[in-house]
Amino acid sequence: MDTFSLDALVSGLTDANFAKEYAVASWALFVYEYFITFDQEVTNLWRTQGSYLLKVLWFFNRYTFFLSFSPTLLLSFVPLSPEVSSNPLRHSSKRVLIHYSRPFLAMFVKFPAAMQVILNASAGCTLILRTYALYACQKVLYVYVLPMKWILVMLLPVVAIGAAVESWALTMGVPTKLPPGVVGCILTGNPVDGDRFAFYWTSQLVFPTVIFGMTVARIVYLRREGQLKGGIVDVLMRDGVIYFAIIFIANLVNVVTFVTASQTVKQINAPFTEMIISVMICRIILNLRTERCLHNNSDEMSDFQCATWKERNGKISGDSDARSPTIFDSQVGTIGSVVDECESVMEFESASVVEGKTSKFAGRDGLV
Repeated sequence: MDTFSLDALVSGLTDANFAKEYAVASWALFVYEYFITFDQEVTNLWRTQGSYLLKVLWFFNRYTFFLSFSPTLLLSFVPLSPEVSSNPLRHSSKRVLIHYSRPFLAMFVKFPAAMQVILNASAGCTLILRTYALYACQKVLYVYVLPMKWILVMLLPVVAIGAAVESWALTMGVPTKLPPGVVGCILTGNPVDGDRFAFYWTSQLVFPTVIFGMTVARIVYLRREGQLKGGIVDVLMRDGVIYFAIIFIANLVNVVTFVTASQTVKQINAPFTEMIISVMICRIILNLRTERCLHNNSDEMSDFQCATWKERNGKISGDSDARSPTIFDSQVGTIGSVVDECESVMEFESASVVEGKTSKFAGRDGLV
């Protein structure tokens, strides 16, 4: 064997081992995060009433990575077919970096990436609910219907297009060619397709950027109007900045790595990205739910909202308490049932307008 072949073999072994160790570390971090937040999951999510949509999204956000990546990680250490040779050095130089697993691996290697498409869509829907809660629930009645429509019309197609682009790019994925004697289940792009597989990660840069921009713009506006003072708004801003920064950087690293790295490590950051999306989106939900529970009892939320809005509608707009952020906190904190709660709030506003109790809306036609 010549020097080039030996160097290629050593490089392939090193890259494959590093990729598998990085994947194990990502999985271990997810398991650690799962156990330290499981009590919050049970208390603030599963034991609460309603929010069935949020619970469905939570299941996909929380468990998609675990259910898809665990068997994939196992296949990175357990061979699926007999080894070509117990000693890879016996192979000719032309076969040093050519080792194909049987067809099952070629199909299964796409499984975690396909599940990540589902995870990305679920995380996107969760962020849409969060953005909807931030935009839709306001005191002025005529702004309810319009934001609900344009937010859904604008954001849902972005999620759908992103999922379609990721699915298209996934069709170009193939198992990474590993040195003989090395077991692995690592997805990469087909060399004949060039760098087009990078679209799988590029598409994931768009939606977080849109959500981050909308969140910052809305919070800045509400702060300028004096409608928000601390509380959940700080949680929204903090989590929004952290989520965007981490997810954007992780996906950007994927794009750069895929374009510049060797074939074996092109997808080395993929497990970490899938893991961190799951962890971050679940943290966003838990933080909002925990903040809500600190201010209000879940069983008394409906009565509390009724009292709050009736009190606000009965006051003159000059009262500083009339712009209390409490109802905003409850809306965002209840993220999963935001649609139902907004509808109940609209009923209070409509009743007040019809009965003439809200001087602010008196004489305004076409609002109800």
